[in-house]
Amino acid sequence: MDFVAPHLVEEMDNDESGKITLSALKSILFDAELDFVPESTALGFGIDLLVEVLGINAAEREVLEFFILCKYSRMLNDALELTPQNLDMASACSILSVILNRPLQAIENALSSDGILINAGLLESDGHPVSLERKFNVPGQLVDKLSVAHSSSLDVLDTFLNRAPESVLVREDFAEHADSFDLVSEYLSAAVRDGLSGVNILLYGAPGVGKTQIVRCICNTLRIDLFEVPDQDKEGGVYAPAERLSAYLFSQKLLENKSDTAILFDEMEDVFPQPDFFDSMRPRRMRTKGRKSWINRLLETNKRPAFWVGNNIDHLDLAYLRRFDLVLEIPKPSQSMRKRILNKFLAEKGIETNGWIGRVPDSPHLTPGLIEKSVRVIQAINPGEAGAAQLYKRLTGNVLKAMGYQAPTVPDKESVISYDPEVINIDVDPTTLTRGISDMQDARILFYGAPGTGKTELARHLAKSLEKPLIVRKPSDLLDKFLGGTEKNLAAVFEEAEQEGAVLLLDEVDSFLMTRAAAHRSWEITQVNELLVQIEAFKGVLIACTNAMSLLDEAAMRRFDVKVRFECMSASQVRKLFCQVLNQLGSEACETNSLIERRLGRLDSLTPGDFHAVIRRLRITGLELSPQSLCAALEQESSKKAENKGRGIGFSAHL
Repeated sequence: MDFVAPHLVEEMDNDESGKITLSALKSILFDAELDFVPESTALGFGIDLLVEVLGINAAEREVLEFFILCKYSRMLNDALELTPQNLDMASACSILSVILNRPLQAIENALSSDGILINAGLLESDGHPVSLERKFNVPGQLVDKLSVAHSSSLDVLDTFLNRAPESVLVREDFAEHADSFDLVSEYLSAAVRDGLSGVNILLYGAPGVGKTQIVRCICNTLRIDLFEVPDQDKEGGVYAPAERLSAYLFSQKLLENKSDTAILFDEMEDVFPQPDFFDSMRPRRMRTKGRKSWINRLLETNKRPAFWVGNNIDHLDLAYLRRFDLVLEIPKPSQSMRKRILNKFLAEKGIETNGWIGRVPDSPHLTPGLIEKSVRVIQAINPGEAGAAQLYKRLTGNVLKAMGYQAPTVPDKESVISYDPEVINIDVDPTTLTRGISDMQDARILFYGAPGTGKTELARHLAKSLEKPLIVRKPSDLLDKFLGGTEKNLAAVFEEAEQEGAVLLLDEVDSFLMTRAAAHRSWEITQVNELLVQIEAFKGVLIACTNAMSLLDEAAMRRFDVKVRFECMSASQVRKLFCQVLNQLGSEACETNSLIERRLGRLDSLTPGDFHAVIRRLRITGLELSPQSLCAALEQESSKKAENKGRGIGFSAHL
């Protein structure tokens, strides 16, 4: 039978069992109150202080205590099973007014969506027809915290609210985010000063980039007390989304009249999740649907400024996004910022570096959070100055691998021979090229030619001559298995290079700029389009390297200001590098005879890379570096290149 409010109590009064039920409930409620919430208990005193802080009236207090008893009194729960099990809101209010002996209007006001019990998150309501004890739920965290001994109303604030710790970083550590940092600071300062309501600021970005630290730092700078919405209880149990929202509402209510305060809701995905197939199977308090209008109101009526921090907002409804005053992305830190943060964390822990920071692996995916955790492990293990660099390399490499990223890029080792631009065979004078780039500070250059001809080395030489940092990205650093991921990575590296004022070197660029006429999939075309757009818009020095220029898209060729062709070394360059190697590394000075001169003159396919390979081979095989051994090794290298050049591939090799 469906009960409706106007007739519910009358029907129960006319029915003999209904009279017994109401009478029994009143009696059981009285006994439960004496048993569970006497004035002397910590819970009772906590409720007293809560009443004082929030201004709860007598009817609201009795309703709250009733549902606390429903949650924890087995006696009362058993008795409530005798009442109707499919109550709507009006029916629940009618029964509750009789049980508590309060006017119906007082109960309806207490349970109104605009009332303090619902508004402050002290009660969670269920709009479906259910039994009375399930119609309203008291968040478990509320009773836990009310049960803690409190000495004053101020003590209640510290019990219910998590005061944010000091930021481990300062404004200078966020120099790359200075515009966002200052914008948020200015708006937050004005909002607190003018008492603005409905102030909501959304910060998003990859995990560990420092979003929470930025919020803490801003509040520290402005001397605003920041309180964080908890995500777990004191036993480590994880709060459900509805419980976190209740904690947020309660925090808003507690701080409503306290100026110079703000609230941080981290991991906002908890309450703005993406609905999925299993949503209807979850408990109602954990579902994502049916709360849209309620959350919209939540974002419009908050009295204290609120920061919402998340990793991904792609799934957020547009109706939510437009209700945030500021929406800011916090990108991953640049190369220089990563080094600065690593140096800061190491210095704070008293770990000596002796310059090894510049020699450890680096990755664009190394965030301040990952760096901080690695430094903490180094401090705990204390491997000494020599072992710290190796341990850092191992720690960061392992975690990046687990996250699905490539291993960090190891800074280039010292070349076995000194770099000399005069032994690189190109169709442009390196000095003139460097001077022209330095004057313009804006150039898009394509290096093309056979492997080992010195393309990467010349790029490093140019960056050093321009006194700019060099950012090197290979296809393995940028290609992503997810659709659209490569395009995002490309956009991010161009942005990073502009922020740092760095020379950007894209190695094996044919992997991204292959002609669209040969594309078989749509993402191959969008990938080329994205890179072309980024090249066109880039304000800085870009150097793209390729061994397969014929594969490049025609439109890409027009984007490059200068195309530099790298060829094998001339005879004079071979002789010059031959002597340089012997003078630097050999056991005897370079004294070539006419025979060696003639032998070297016949080697027309050598590159600087071949010299590096030969020197390593001689060292590995234990042969002494001499004019004879070096010449013989270069002849062997040249011969193998000739064999490979004439060898077919696959079936053609046998034809």
